[in-house]
Amino acid sequence: MTPPAPVTNRNLNKGRSGFDRHHIFLVSETYELPFGKGRHFLNHSRALDLLIGGYNLSWITTVETGSPMTFSYSNNPNNEYPTSIGNQTPNLVCNNITMQQFGLGNAIGGNRFNQSLENPVLNASCFAPPAAFTPGNAGRGIVSGSGIIGNLASASKTFKIKERWNMQVRFDFQNPFHNFAMSNPTTALDFKNPQLFGKITSDPTTFDYFGQPLMDLTFKLSW
Repeated sequence: MTPPAPVTNRNLNKGRSGFDRHHIFLVSETYELPFGKGRHFLNHSRALDLLIGGYNLSWITTVETGSPMTFSYSNNPNNEYPTSIGNQTPNLVCNNITMQQFGLGNAIGGNRFNQSLENPVLNASCFAPPAAFTPGNAGRGIVSGSGIIGNLASASKTFKIKERWNMQVRFDFQNPFHNFAMSNPTTALDFKNPQLFGKITSDPTTFDYFGQPLMDLTFKLSW
């Protein structure tokens, strides 16, 4: 009796969740400026209170390690089981493969608007096609992707209009230091055309947290 095709190695499927991040550091601060009515300084001048009094400042910093990556392949020169049997992964022929050892600091290089001209952050030579009718040995979530550094600054003030009516003015500045995050690189390796493997595909958009710099001015009326 022929045993089941060993295209899926369950031991290799034991790994980190797709959303796992090994380390997350988050710090937030709020500071009430000591100027204006009810505060330590300039609390007797209505004009100065209206101009510079009553402001609150906030700051949020987030630092996260990257999410895990799982590799796949296409155009294996060797015979293999059909993909309908299970996921197929390449063979890993390098030890301790990481993004950093291939120059994450120069991840974009070349031309970030043309993926074919970018510098890869993963080395395609670390992967090889599995032998005929055998599963690859590259496990699940074996490499951490791009990390994140994000900051958000905010300033707000509430104006009392009447006894029950308040108007809050708030200014938010996302990513003031222009610390751009990057998406994970391409993890599907085409053995016939490996030029696009290991290259950054995108970065978070303006409205995403950690995305491109964005300034918002908000007015909120409450009663």
